[in-house]
Amino acid sequence: MKLHFFVALTLVALAILPATAVAQDTNVSVEVPGSDNSTQQECTETVDETLAICSAQLDGDTVVLDLLSTETQRVTLTEAMRTSGELSRQTFTISEGRNTLRFEMTQAVGSGDVGVTIDNGDVLYGKIVEKNNPLIGGPWRASDAQAAGLGGALSVSLSTFVLVLRRLRGDDTNTERVA
Repeated sequence: MKLHFFVALTLVALAILPATAVAQDTNVSVEVPGSDNSTQQECTETVDETLAICSAQLDGDTVVLDLLSTETQRVTLTEAMRTSGELSRQTFTISEGRNTLRFEMTQAVGSGDVGVTIDNGDVLYGKIVEKNNPLIGGPWRASDAQAAGLGGALSVSLSTFVLVLRRLRGDDTNTERVA
């Protein structure tokens, strides 16, 4: 009777677990219809009154910066890092409007946080492009959380089931510590 109870309890627990993980999915995309100021909405990080950062991403060893400028100006990009060594620096002339700059890094990729400094003559601005994930990095989705929860639940329930089964069969005569 006890064995049937524990088997039924384990099956019920395994049946309920995926339903709770599905309820945690928060991947929702919102689209605003009729938005004509998409450029201003995207470029929310301002360097000064003439320059704004629309996006910054890392493509291999190259930083891709998307900047919005209200006038033609010179911009110098320098890699930012925490160790000593020679830093890469490059000057660009950008025009009024949206500009995409590609800046190759020399040492900062793979050695921690990746960032650049943006100098337009008036302001020296630091931008972190990619933060270092110390253990396991990656964009996690709800399915990844479900898989981790299911794996943990299965391992705990399987080990508990084996211990109970051994105890009920009489294979394990050692006393267990409760606390």
